[in-house]
Formats: sequence, structure tokens, C-alpha cells
Amino acid sequence: MEYAPDENGKSMRDEEGKYIFNSRPTTEWGSPELLNHWRERWAQMVNEEFEKRGIAERVDHRSYVDQGLDLIPQVHEGAAVQKMEARGIVT
Repeated sequence: MEYAPDENGKSMRDEEGKYIFNSRPTTEWGSPELLNHWRERWAQMVNEEFEKRGIAERVDHRSYVDQGLDLIPQVHEGAAVQKMEARGIVT
């Protein structure tokens, strides 16, 4: 983290008195490349387990676009949201 300095080199504060800073990543944890690596490895592990168990389906970590598929991803709602919607509560 790097604090934003004023013209005198002192750390500036916002209207609430909090220090203003510029966040700089110190690791690769947030990189798209690392996320893609994790997703690919997860798919490999799932597919290996499916194969061991004789399951024919396979998991693909890539997006529909990257797979060359013209599909719209589904919207997944949890049970709580479905119950609220059934009671007429718009979520």
C-alpha cells in the first residue's frame, strides 16, 4: 500500500479523515492468469475423478465464448432467493 502524498510529502486524508492511498498488488493472487490456472487445474482434477468413477461427463473451465459455443450462461439462484420470489418478494 502506498499513501498519497500532498505537495509537502505528507500523507493526505479524505473528507472523513481517512488516509488516501494507492493500492499496489504485492502478489499475483488477483491476476486473471492465476485464476485461469486454478480453474484449469480444478477442471483437470474433477475430470480425473470422473474418469476413475466411470462418469462420462467432463468439466471445461473455459467460458462458453472461449469454447466457441453460442450459449447464454444460466443464472443460478439459491433456495432462499427462490422462496422469496415464490412469496412475491422481488430480489
